[in-house]
Amino acid sequence: MFVCETADGRSYLVKQSNGKSNGGEAFAYEAIAGMPGLIEGVRSIAAHDVSVIPFLPDAATLRDTVLNGLQDFFAPIHSMAASLAVLDVRRDLVDRVPKRAVPFCFPEPDCSQVLDCNAPLEELFRTIQEGGIVSQEAVDLVDDLPLAPTHGDIKLDNVLLRGGDVFLIDWELFSSGPAGWSIASCVGMVFFAATIASKEETPSFSQMFAAAQQLFHEYAKLLDRHGLPAPSTHSFATMVQLYMLEQVASGLMFKRQLDPLDRAVIEVVKHIGQSKLHMG
Repeated sequence: MFVCETADGRSYLVKQSNGKSNGGEAFAYEAIAGMPGLIEGVRSIAAHDVSVIPFLPDAATLRDTVLNGLQDFFAPIHSMAASLAVLDVRRDLVDRVPKRAVPFCFPEPDCSQVLDCNAPLEELFRTIQEGGIVSQEAVDLVDDLPLAPTHGDIKLDNVLLRGGDVFLIDWELFSSGPAGWSIASCVGMVFFAATIASKEETPSFSQMFAAAQQLFHEYAKLLDRHGLPAPSTHSFATMVQLYMLEQVASGLMFKRQLDPLDRAVIEVVKHIGQSKLHMG
């Protein structure tokens, strides 16, 4: 991946594709062209297996926004969730992309591909199991949901803000996953952001739950208009929990132990499970 500049002064990000005929960034931009939240002007050069993406040098990430407080966080996350809800309706794409595995299939984490990650991930799994935070039954419930297209790597660093525009980048893990996973990821980002902004202290939940409830109900209304059922509030809350734990796990890959922020996120995950997001 590198940035190049053309003779007219425009900058582009050139990214190697994943080498697969199905899935990947080039396919994602082609399949969902016109969806709000996409950077326009992305081109695929099949002969060299690369994607050429207009570079936005003056854009900030959603993580940058969170570090400055939550006052400017909710509008862009609401915009992103609205775009992803439209994507979730595109069930016609699920047979054309790889299936995304539901994270945290108990009892053992798969550490075979990552160097020195066993100890922290095993600690995380023990915390999940011994604390009764997420059960295998809940994971199975999510795994039984119908499939829908998903971005595959929704996180604070992959949401760009430029003026009043919001962009979701890094589509190379575009895949099919449990219906509602994309919106659950947005809700998970709400709680994750609140944890970061609270300086590793337990955040106030009232505003977070109100935002989560609004995102879920607007998503459910969109599905209803398309004749599709919404996931149960139990399975949706579980997806939010799994998303947040997956984010903790990704940060633990090269660490030796859970740090205070990881533990704060786990406490939030536990709270979500106990409350079921108040969306009944």
